[in-house]
Amino acid sequence: MAKNTAAPLVKEEVVPVTDEKPTGSLVTADQMWEQLESAEHDESVAEGGVPYVGFYSEKSKPHVSDPMKAAGAPVDTFYLDNGVKVPLIPFKYLLLDSARYFTKVDNQNKVLAAYKEDPNEAKFSEHGLAAIIVILNGQYFPATAQFRGGQFRCLAAARKMQLLARKEPEKFAAQGEAWKVAITAPPPVRFIVTASAQLTKSTTSGNDFIKGFATAVAPKIDEVNSFIAASKDPKFMAGVNAAIGAFTRRKQAIEKLLPR
Repeated sequence: MAKNTAAPLVKEEVVPVTDEKPTGSLVTADQMWEQLESAEHDESVAEGGVPYVGFYSEKSKPHVSDPMKAAGAPVDTFYLDNGVKVPLIPFKYLLLDSARYFTKVDNQNKVLAAYKEDPNEAKFSEHGLAAIIVILNGQYFPATAQFRGGQFRCLAAARKMQLLARKEPEKFAAQGEAWKVAITAPPPVRFIVTASAQLTKSTTSGNDFIKGFATAVAPKIDEVNSFIAASKDPKFMAGVNAAIGAFTRRKQAIEKLLPR
């Protein structure tokens, strides 16, 4: 993807290479980084050849928990996955596009039914889709993400800021001096979101659920300039288009389930 002079993610460490199931084989961090880049547009990996963001919790299945434990990641950590799982500590992103639904899923997380608004029916929960750009050590990785239930808060803050910038730019700029500069930046980098989530227990039902948290801040000048430089890279822009395409296909699949 788009590169700058930032240091690699980690140095002199080993991380397991994973596919659907852990292989147990180890590569250096530099090799892992190369794999993330070289697989970026391979249609055989991820959804439509696009990396995606997942979440590692105490309830994650072995194909997620094993490589994350091997990488030394704590539980309740987001990760970037494109055949290799890279812990995102912190999880910072730029929002390209998003959609919100209320869906019911089966035990394989397949969407069975969907509404645009809350139907106030049992087993339906908020479900956010997003095309994003993950910020990792000063480098940019277009990806897709889904935020379900309480995790939707990780996306809600970004959606609110994006809507404000689009519909009420004066109000967006009035948040402070840094925001006056931010509103003049390219749309994806007008704000930067930092998100986290935690597996917790409902005080009412007693069921476990993932609760999300997020903050949106104005970018610094060097962050804006870094993004503008990255956007001149055709490979990066191809990745952006691929992420938006994968997001659009998933959105269309859900909308086929909406009541007519």
